[in-house]
Amino acid sequence: MPHEKIGVQRLHESVAEAIKNAIRRGEYVPGTKLPSERELLEAFAVSRPTLREAFRVLENENLIFSRQGDGRYIQQPLTDNLFRAVTTVCPPEKETILKLIEARETLEVKTASLAAKLITKEELDELHDIVGRIFSLKNSDDHAIPDLFELDLRFHLLVAQASRNPVYLNWLEISIQVLQENRQKILFLPKRREQLGLELQRITNALSSYEPRLAAKYMSAHLRAITKKLKVMPSE
Repeated sequence: MPHEKIGVQRLHESVAEAIKNAIRRGEYVPGTKLPSERELLEAFAVSRPTLREAFRVLENENLIFSRQGDGRYIQQPLTDNLFRAVTTVCPPEKETILKLIEARETLEVKTASLAAKLITKEELDELHDIVGRIFSLKNSDDHAIPDLFELDLRFHLLVAQASRNPVYLNWLEISIQVLQENRQKILFLPKRREQLGLELQRITNALSSYEPRLAAKYMSAHLRAITKKLKVMPSE
């Protein structure tokens, strides 16, 4: 049960955001039932109309759905089925990986642009923290690569989250699963770790300035740098 403090934004939006955060943290598992209205009313100390308006927000974003007479449930993500479809049609060979990164650039440039308009202070604080941690690991040995990858992954998912479009977030998760092994290999390349920090720092600074064009430009440059590194890597 979430116990987040409700913020100064419109009350139903704050309730919806708190439930979304609980879903992200795994407190509510996809396919399972949300607590009853009575329990949620007590947890958030809001009125029934406010709670139901929050439900409408979550339903519009395909995060929950209603079953007649049986309450509301957490929506199963599309990611697993779509991932299977993508990898069946496009096995992860080098040329396919390059095509996926090209498609991902289109997606993430758009999410960066949207995020520059909609990102919250809390999300910006987390992005700055991620970048700082990446810089702290730039001179570490290769054992730090899984940590760097997780930080990079969290950065991209957070920017997609800030776009406020769950479809973009779902598609990004698919590409990350397909590209995971290759992205980690790139982090073994000389100077790539420092470059990663600089690239993500530029994106974060543009988001902090709420400059959509600049955020899109630096996200594009970041993904093209990945493509460039991948092209010079030997095929398996």
